[in-house]
Amino acid sequence: MPEEAPLYINPSLPIREAFSSLPAGFKNFLKSGFAIVAALTEKGKTADVLNVVLDEDSSGAGLSRTAGKEISTNLGINADDVPELIATVTFCVSIFIQQATLSAAEFVSAGVEMGFIDSKQQTTIKRFIDFVVENRASSSEITERKRLTARLLPMLTRFSTVVDIRPGFTDDETSVKFSVPVVIARIENDSTTDDLWMQMSKRQVERLIIDLQEVLRKVEIAEKWSRGNTAS
Repeated sequence: MPEEAPLYINPSLPIREAFSSLPAGFKNFLKSGFAIVAALTEKGKTADVLNVVLDEDSSGAGLSRTAGKEISTNLGINADDVPELIATVTFCVSIFIQQATLSAAEFVSAGVEMGFIDSKQQTTIKRFIDFVVENRASSSEITERKRLTARLLPMLTRFSTVVDIRPGFTDDETSVKFSVPVVIARIENDSTTDDLWMQMSKRQVERLIIDLQEVLRKVEIAEKWSRGNTAS
């Protein structure tokens, strides 16, 4: 499925009961994720960590291999830690969107009590959670926009290219009489690991650039129209 099902926390449940209802495997995942969040917050990367979840490249049912590598490089963490980080921060954002009156102190206290958060890291974690709470309204809107964008079809997560030089040989194949450049393109999406490969000539690349510039122009017009016609 290209669209990721949001984590639902019953808004009527006290936070400790909400934590208790989580699957055992996910609880262990969270414990590791909060340790990663704490380490990054200590390095002053609080906003960067939240933006990882709110960024469009991390939307959908899965994270592309390339996006995962970029995140690990930008944050200075192991690539294997990226899924745990994203799952944990998504969990935090989801809870505070769904439970509008929940405070950072209540969340951290419950996390320590339930064993998700190391008591030695609770002050650091609270700094991050305070930031999540401060950005609750904007995070809610961004999350909803991503969910709407990702509906129905696979999302393009990466478009990469390389230029190949192909030689044309003489009839007796003893020498090269000319060569042509060919663009090899790869498209990744969020619903499968089977990438789509294709090749393009220079003329096709030029046509693609024109087409993309035109669709970008239309998107910008649509965005402007939406801002003026969206109910407040």
